[in-house]
Amino acid sequence: MTPRWVILILLCLQAGMVHAQPAPSVPQLTITGNSEMDVPADELLIRLGANVNNQSLAAARSDVDKRMNSIVEALGKLGLKSSKDFHTSRYDVQPQWSKRPRQRNPDAEWKPELLGYEVQSFVQVKTDKLQLAGQIIEATVAAGANDIGGVQFSLADPRTRRDEAIQQAARNAMDDARTLAVATNTRLVRIIEMSINSTGYNPIPAKRSMAVGRVASAGSTPVMAAGQVQVNASVTIVYEIESNGDNAVLGKE
Repeated sequence: MTPRWVILILLCLQAGMVHAQPAPSVPQLTITGNSEMDVPADELLIRLGANVNNQSLAAARSDVDKRMNSIVEALGKLGLKSSKDFHTSRYDVQPQWSKRPRQRNPDAEWKPELLGYEVQSFVQVKTDKLQLAGQIIEATVAAGANDIGGVQFSLADPRTRRDEAIQQAARNAMDDARTLAVATNTRLVRIIEMSINSTGYNPIPAKRSMAVGRVASAGSTPVMAAGQVQVNASVTIVYEIESNGDNAVLGKE
């Protein structure tokens, strides 16, 4: 006679095997929807600053400070307000050292020599006054700015536009799923899974022709048009589906 404890172990193993069996799979439809929206830019971004090298730290700082005060004054004359439309974003002081000469047998006693200092200071313009883009560059270059970059037209509220792009991508995916279901005589039972694959937007950078030297030599206000910012999104939806008849697979009426 089989011992009772052996019977109990066998029963437990059988129960575990039953519970370990995977759930039966169901027919599925995976569909991806994409969206691309062209949205008018409503924010202007420009980094403006002064970059000075000098053997004297005091002279370099004095030059930079003078330039930056003139730049801030020029921005104010254009109607831009400190803290609201621009703010100081960076002030750096870097010593400049001589580089070790390239020699096959380097001098073990060689030491770097202090050549001078590089002082940099920048203000970040972030404003909705897009029409002033060209005037801002012209006025600040005249005021002493010699380092201008990061000029681009963007969106003040990209999150709202992102949400709109996701909604449109989801609608596109569901429309495609319904179209495919009708074409194949298939019923969409329920959504099993959904995910956001990607979202983003691409600010509009200014052209390289807006370099400081070109603006200064031209002596005229550069023309800069804002344009459209592209916002995009991609989503994937997985449906459980069921056939409305044998003809669904064959595509027959």
